[in-house]
Amino acid sequence: MSEQAVKTEPKKLKSKVFKWTSAIVAIAILEAAAVTGAVLIMESKHNDRQKDFATLSETVLQQGKHIAELQNLPAAISANAQKIAENAGLLQLYNENFLALKDEVGNKKVEILNQQFSNLNHRLESLEETKSTDALILSAVLLIKENALYNKNFAAEADILAQLAQGQDNIASAVQTIVSLKSLPIASNDELIKNYQQIAEEFTFAVSNEQLQENKEADDNAVAKSIALIKDTVAGINFDKVVVLKKDKRTDAQKQLMEQLASLVENHDFKNAVKFIRETPEFQKTQNPELTHWIEQAERRISFDEAVSYIIAAELNAIRQDFSNTENSPLSQK
Repeated sequence: MSEQAVKTEPKKLKSKVFKWTSAIVAIAILEAAAVTGAVLIMESKHNDRQKDFATLSETVLQQGKHIAELQNLPAAISANAQKIAENAGLLQLYNENFLALKDEVGNKKVEILNQQFSNLNHRLESLEETKSTDALILSAVLLIKENALYNKNFAAEADILAQLAQGQDNIASAVQTIVSLKSLPIASNDELIKNYQQIAEEFTFAVSNEQLQENKEADDNAVAKSIALIKDTVAGINFDKVVVLKKDKRTDAQKQLMEQLASLVENHDFKNAVKFIRETPEFQKTQNPELTHWIEQAERRISFDEAVSYIIAAELNAIRQDFSNTENSPLSQK
């Protein structure tokens, strides 16, 4: 044999061995895969059976609970039947009481109650209508009065009052008074009293020329007599300059007038105080700018108070009249 043939023979042998070995390994792998697949299939079936068994167990458990509840059903039905019987007895009692009440008060009592509710509803509607006019005017006036009391401006409230009061001729004059005073200060009681007291301290009445001459002569005589007396008793004093203390120039009648006026002012009777000043000749003869200004303040306050009081009284009377008409209406009398 040649050397080339010898080398080829081992190679063929190795190739056959390799093929058989590969075939055996492949068969082994296939068998392992088949066994593994069979095991997986069996486990899957087993798991499905376990799930079915669990579902079946749960169903059996629920059925057992339903059976237990069915055993208690007769007792529940009996309790409900007892409650129904009790309710039926109460309804029968209520019906008997209602029939007795109907026989006692008359068959028309329900209709009367309905009528009374209807009347009440009508009164509430009337109140709503009143609220939109008279009550709003009343509220605006009270706000104006409060602002004036605390020296606050009430111009906006006065304009609102004028708008609300349009068409009400009975309060038109009072509303116009308040509108005319909306930009002016309204003095309080304390301010009027304090201002008057300051004026009264320095107030002097006017005197005629004859009375003035008499007062001057009396004063000169009094001063001359005093100087002569001092000269007779004291020597060596220079009397070129003599200090004369201020003397009260008011007569007893004038003092009484000032006391009467002070009493009126301090009692907040400013209207009569102004009237007293205007009707007393002693005050009319006196030209005192401070007193004239005080009279203007007092008259402004008087006009304001009278206007506010008139509107409040008018609106309260209107509200009262509305309620009276509602109560006396044919519906309310039935």
